[in-house]
Amino acid sequence: MKEMQQMRYPLNGVQRDVYTEYLGNKESTSYNLPMFERLPKDINLERLEEALRRLVYVHPGLGMRFLIDDEGKIVQEPADDVDVKVVRMEEGFDPACFIEPFDLSVRACRFRLIDTGVSKYIFIDFHHIVSDGTSHVYISRDLGDLYDGKELERKEIEYDENTGPYDWSFHDSFFSAVESPSVPLRDVYSDVCENGVIEIPFTTDLERLRRLCKDNGFSRTAFFATAMGFTLECMDPKDVAFLGVVLNGRNEKNMEYVTMLAHAVPFKVGFEKTIRETMKESQRIIDGCRAHDYPMSEFASRYGLSGGVWFSYQKALADISIVKGHDTSPVLMRDRLSPIEDGIRIELNDEGDSFSLMIMYRTDQYTEGMMRSLASIFINT
Repeated sequence: MKEMQQMRYPLNGVQRDVYTEYLGNKESTSYNLPMFERLPKDINLERLEEALRRLVYVHPGLGMRFLIDDEGKIVQEPADDVDVKVVRMEEGFDPACFIEPFDLSVRACRFRLIDTGVSKYIFIDFHHIVSDGTSHVYISRDLGDLYDGKELERKEIEYDENTGPYDWSFHDSFFSAVESPSVPLRDVYSDVCENGVIEIPFTTDLERLRRLCKDNGFSRTAFFATAMGFTLECMDPKDVAFLGVVLNGRNEKNMEYVTMLAHAVPFKVGFEKTIRETMKESQRIIDGCRAHDYPMSEFASRYGLSGGVWFSYQKALADISIVKGHDTSPVLMRDRLSPIEDGIRIELNDEGDSFSLMIMYRTDQYTEGMMRSLASIFINT
């Protein structure tokens, strides 16, 4: 890990992919991460405004803008200012009015503090290039501390510097025979495209799941990703299921970084072995793909992967706040964003004693019924 002192910084592999997709559709909001919430009446908006400015100072990665330098490299550098405003609105306003595409050459986050005279609200929005779901935990904690007057040390901007050629032998052994991603049969052909979102809570035998993973040496990520592979095989039989799995990209050293660390890796599930052998192979794929900083586009180019299903397993953000200690539960405004570019995004949220399966899809490709069938197969698997 190398600390940089100059004003311009490189991007990690995931950020390079996100920026490339951004260049292809600058008017899309599909990579926005908007959150909205009513605040307690005694909150001081001017004090909160200053806390938001301090937040970007403490986590300078949030305050970056992105561009291509004279050598043709994608770089990031500090933006000129922080986009935070206190605004007056009529009660009953639609918070989606604050969702706009980001101009990444200017900045990648915005904050609005809304006063209706009756209630106070906060709206925050980050482009995915500077934040991921786990980052919200630390953003909320530090914003609450800053509002309460605590002094926080500014984080250094660090980056992994790749040196030398990458050894693709591990990935070649698993993915050289990839044909096409596994997807449910498309059941809609329409010119009207919106984001469809369904969320289904469910429970399972948690003690049995814990013992199964512990006794056989595989993680819950490997277990659930394999279960999704079996689900896709039921809906698109081809003997091997191919999908993308999103890992959070965090370890003990970078756990509290506020940046985009989640990255997608190729994943496959075969059906010729026993279930336990298949689970262990899934764990080997995840472990082998975890230690890299290469964008998914390089995997796609090398192995012919594109589109398909993107699956992630994560601790639920249900208890997250925006200003920790000063609010309750924010609204995640996924259904108000631009339609996803391609494929299906599936998030399995672990809520401790239960789970919630969230599926985001394009309404010009699938019906809600098809997505509920997918969810039912996964839950029963």
